[in-house]
Amino acid sequence: MANSEHERRLREAVQAKDVAADLSGCDLSGILFSSIRIAGAVLRGADMQRADLSGGYFRGCDLRAANCAKSRITTSDFREANLAGADLSAADWTGAVLTGANLAGANLSRAKLVKARLEGADLTGANLNGTDLRGVQGLMPEQFDSAKNGDKAILDERTLTSLRLCGDQKIARQGKPARKRATPQQVDLMFMHVKPCIGDLLLLCGFENTDLPASGDYGFTELADLGIEQVDDYFALCVDGDPAVWIFPLVQGHVVDHHPGPYDGLRLTADDSRHKRLWSKCVARFASGLRIPVSR
Repeated sequence: MANSEHERRLREAVQAKDVAADLSGCDLSGILFSSIRIAGAVLRGADMQRADLSGGYFRGCDLRAANCAKSRITTSDFREANLAGADLSAADWTGAVLTGANLAGANLSRAKLVKARLEGADLTGANLNGTDLRGVQGLMPEQFDSAKNGDKAILDERTLTSLRLCGDQKIARQGKPARKRATPQQVDLMFMHVKPCIGDLLLLCGFENTDLPASGDYGFTELADLGIEQVDDYFALCVDGDPAVWIFPLVQGHVVDHHPGPYDGLRLTADDSRHKRLWSKCVARFASGLRIPVSR
């Protein structure tokens, strides 16, 4: 989660409309700050992974070597921004404006740039491994050729044609076919009375966030010995660094992200049958360890 002092500095800069704010190296990871306006600011080397900055105005910002992995920056304005060497992997840039931006050497692997505008953007050496460029606007053959792993990018038919490329158009439209998986082990634990918030769920990771305090003592702290980690916008019990059992918050029966709560329940899921025993252990611990009555 973001450093509270660094987040305060960001909010003060936004309020003061400080176009020269220096926030280099700040930890702004996981912040929820949509429609932010901070054009011209220096965010060089800042940690902005998993942040939600949708609809923001970052024109001319210096984000060299910033970590924006897994962030959500849809429909944001990054015209003339400097993102050279930035980590933008698995970030959602749907509809973003990157006209004239410097993306040289940026890691765009698995990033989603659907319908983004790239007129005049410098993509020299940018990693396009698995980058979703369907519906992208203003991308020229010279730009595409200057990047790396363009053959592994996901393109639609129109973009293939505009770039004078040949390819499997079925795959281009739909992206690479997903690997088929067995039916996941899954159970929904629904809270019958009290509905916890994000501050309560963070206790699963063994710490309390002072900016997002727990709303009560519901037994989440006692489950921290399972070794649960915060992964992206959710929680997971990992094996060898990879999520084995996911814990998703639910609102009205649907998995939610970037949602502070209150939650109606939790969904515990293991996509791989190898982790069935671990999943069963987690379900049993949650069902018996929580001090909130739950139904399955």
